[in-house]
Amino acid sequence: MKGRFPGYYRPTQAELDALWQEGTLVVLDTNILLHLYRVPASTRTLLLSILESLKDRLWIPHQVGIEYQRRRLGVIRDAFSASRRLLSDIEKAHEQFERAVLAAQPEKRGLRRIPAALTEIQTQVKRIRDDVHDAIADQLSPAADDFIREAIDALIGDKVGAPPESQEVLTGWYKQGASRFALQMGPGYKDAKKANSPSPKFFAGGLTFESEYGDLVLWKQIIQHAAKEGIKKVVFVTQDNKEDWWCRVSDPASSEAITQGPLQELAEEIRRDGQVDLFWMYHLQEFMEVASERLGINVSEEAITDVSMADKAAAALSATVLPGPISVLSKLRPPFDVSTHLLVLAEMDLTPYTVLDGFSVGTASDRPEHAVILTSHDAIWRNPFLASSAIAEILQDLNKRLELRTLDVYVMYADRPNLMETDRSLHFIKDALRRTRNFDEVTIWTCLLAPDGEGLELMASFSF
Repeated sequence: MKGRFPGYYRPTQAELDALWQEGTLVVLDTNILLHLYRVPASTRTLLLSILESLKDRLWIPHQVGIEYQRRRLGVIRDAFSASRRLLSDIEKAHEQFERAVLAAQPEKRGLRRIPAALTEIQTQVKRIRDDVHDAIADQLSPAADDFIREAIDALIGDKVGAPPESQEVLTGWYKQGASRFALQMGPGYKDAKKANSPSPKFFAGGLTFESEYGDLVLWKQIIQHAAKEGIKKVVFVTQDNKEDWWCRVSDPASSEAITQGPLQELAEEIRRDGQVDLFWMYHLQEFMEVASERLGINVSEEAITDVSMADKAAAALSATVLPGPISVLSKLRPPFDVSTHLLVLAEMDLTPYTVLDGFSVGTASDRPEHAVILTSHDAIWRNPFLASSAIAEILQDLNKRLELRTLDVYVMYADRPNLMETDRSLHFIKDALRRTRNFDEVTIWTCLLAPDGEGLELMASFSF
């Protein structure tokens, strides 16, 4: 059985041992390189030391290299801005707390210890501010020399794959991608929405690249390199969690899915077309834990947590402006009432289907399988019980429409929220949507009216 269907089998312990020995190609995804900008300095130093121990085995496809160079400054900017926004959030929270306490006139209520407690809180807040100032001082600025890129250059050197031979080769891969995506064959079909992004194509090195096929191109380049160089063992390290890379099984006991390993079709494809005997994939956290055992490098729980938190921050800071027909949204202003929702649905070429208090649903005639739910942060938290009931009623209605396969939920904000607020809304909607079974894909977006007048700025997303 295993000889006929090898992609369905996890490596044995002996095979996993072999993957950490000489002769294995360790391929890094773009998000691994970019994570070096998102984690604290101590964790970055640890990651670089792990990669340094594997320096002779490292390699990146050309697609990873070009994506890293294109996205690097944006990631630096986001991390730089987030550190400053944190300081502002701390100041705002402290001011609101102190104002609320003083407004209650505690001294008239016999609460004589309150002033001393406020003084102690002020002292603690000052310490926190000082710590944040220190962190900001260590944060790489977009205008500064990029010492992180220098470290990456030293690690990777010339171990970068060649670019596609021609535009014809790229176009051929894109045609394959369209066929694969129609069959939901990975990798990359979860990135199909990038075709509607503000920059669906870009030009580099005399070639035109299409963003939605980036994962497929890097995958083709891994296979191509392995076949050409006669490489028999390949490890791919990525922070991509989507189902177009991983075989995942839902866990009835929790809301989380259990990851089994890379998709069987990918394992079989690299074995067949790349002549690779052993292939495995690691998320960065697992890679760090295994490296700790295999390489004798001390990896703390704090470092693992840093990487996990960086994932959440990356989602919250992936600011993108929705393009095209909904640019009129820049003219909208709170409150996000039914009239606002109807305007949004119209600009998205959607027909209003259901309208409840604070929630609106639209469907598209040209995409009968797709539905959109619009709501706002205020509508959810004004009365969470009613919001949950509204979502349940909407889902009950949508579940009757068996043609619907995909669902987008947009949670709109009037003012830029902090990470805790967006995370709270994402989890509320996610938990409410767990009741549905009809949809193949659900994506929740939190979005802000863009101050530059270009539409909705996406702040975070979650797909399941």
